[in-house]
Amino acid sequence: MNSATTTTLIETVEEFLAHAMELELESVERYEQLADSMEVHNNIDTANLFRKLAHYGQKHAHEVEVLSADMTLPDLPPWEFKMNSAARISTPRLLTAHLTPKCGTWH
Repeated sequence: MNSATTTTLIETVEEFLAHAMELELESVERYEQLADSMEVHNNIDTANLFRKLAHYGQKHAHEVEVLSADMTLPDLPPWEFKMNSAARISTPRLLTAHLTPKCGTWH
């Protein structure tokens, strides 16, 4: 098995919760960025959806915080994040919005 297909397992509850926290906080940040982008393009309904999803991510992060209140979670620098290499997360480049005039608004 080469390094491109090697999977490193999460070994402790603390490590699992640290990963969960990082994923939730990252999702909040990305959803907020997408919401901001939608607002710039006057797509308020979609912006509101992304803000709602960001709110859910914040709630989930708070739940992880509560679950881990009596634990010491490890710091996770990006290069130590453990996940199956086939499902690696990368920050997508935001695609240029396609603006189409429709009834006086832009979508």
